[in-house]
Order: sequence, then structure tokens, then C-alpha cells
Amino acid sequence: MRINLRPGATADADADRLQRSVESGVDEACVDAFALFPRLDQLHDFAGRAISSSP
Repeated sequence: MRINLRPGATADADADRLQRSVESGVDEACVDAFALFPRLDQLHDFAGRAISSSP
């Protein structure tokens, strides 16, 4: 499943959306964040926050 991050959404909101996908049976996902983060360090920071907010 491809998950496109939404402008203005928090890392918690996107992590919740990903968690709901997992609960509905999704076992693989590609999270597309390149449109929101022009630099790799920004993308890395977001990924760390999203992972740490996951249950």
C-alpha cells in the first residue's frame, strides 16, 4: 500500500493512519514523504518521530 503524507498532518496522525492500515490487513507500505520534505534530514527526522509514536 502506498501512503501519501498530507500537508499539515502531524506525525501522530499519519502514524495512526498507518496503524489502521495494518489492523485492516496491510502488511507492507511505502510512505511517500518526498513532496513534504525537500531535504533528506527533514525526511529522516519525520520518520524517527513517526516510528517513535507508533504503538
